[in-house]
Amino acid sequence: MCSVTNINTVKIQRAMDEQRLGKVDAQIKDAENALVILLHHRKELTKRLGQDNPTGDDAA
Repeated sequence: MCSVTNINTVKIQRAMDEQRLGKVDAQIKDAENALVILLHHRKELTKRLGQDNPTGDDAA
């Protein structure tokens, strides 16, 4: 049995898939940017904690 696929349907589906792919790529970029920001905040906090905490005999 042979099935015939409507070319317009295939073109529409491809366009929808490409649009979805673009949206997913944008979401990945946003997530990567958020990760960079979070890592920066983490670095600042660990730096601050390291400077504020006493070391050696003064440590609790």
